[in-house]
Amino acid sequence: MEINNEAELLETLKLARTERKKVAIIGTGKHSNKSADIILTTTRMSNFEIKGAEVIARQDRQ
Repeated sequence: MEINNEAELLETLKLARTERKKVAIIGTGKHSNKSADIILTTTRMSNFEIKGAEVIARQDRQ
């Protein structure tokens, strides 16, 4: 699943938590080979961090 902004990321994480699903957030590196119930890619988001229930992010402009 490709995430475009912090609102989408936060909503997906909230839904996964209520449904008790495992989430993997991947980027573009070799370490990105993960398995989970929901796999998110944040390649459109250049900078983000998750602090508790808050997602702070910036979307790349192309």
